Amino acid sequence: NAYQWFGTMSVSPSGRIDAIWLDTRDDPGGFDSALYYSFSTDSGLSWSANERLSDSFDPHVGWPQQNKMGDYFDMVSDDTGFMLAWASTFNGEQDVYFGRRSVATGIEAETMSRPVALLQSHPNPFDRSTTVRYEVPRDAFVTLKVYDALGREVATLVENVHTAGSYQKQFEGRGLPSGVYFYRLRAGETLDTKKVLLVK
Repeated sequence: NAYQWFGTMSVSPSGRIDAIWLDTRDDPGGFDSALYYSFSTDSGLSWSANERLSDSFDPHVGWPQQNKMGDYFDMVSDDTGFMLAWASTFNGEQDVYFGRRSVATGIEAETMSRPVALLQSHPNPFDRSTTVRYEVPRDAFVTLKVYDALGREVATLVENVHTAGSYQKQFEGRGLPSGVYFYRLRAGETLDTKKVLLVK
């Protein structure tokens, strides 16, 4: 007896799926909607409890000139949370709102205590290349990949077995647009992610 509509999803570099949507569950039989959120850290096999993020509003404001408001929703996730642009009618008209929300997940809690060390790249910001330094405390299969702000993989810097020790790798920005990038180190079952800014 409820509608879920204008669903929007995004994925963080570590693989957390964030999902938001408008939901009429708080207005049985009606159309007043509120913004809801849920996330998954296991590729969508299970999801966190639905969480209400806004008050309810009437999406039909503007009738009869329009049937409902427009789909002005966009979301970008990183390893600490997500940024969301979304539409509602709290002011008696359609407005677009922006917000950022931090997300505490088991993956991030595990990340805080892991033994691998991914150091901040230098220089940061950079215009041509930056050096990524990392430490592996024991022998492990290591991957070091770079993702853009939308969570798309743009480079694989390392993908092989390492013995315990300190390492460094160059990340070349040639051919990539300016913006925020995330480099993620995985050594065995542990991982770490850091942010770098490419400015041309």
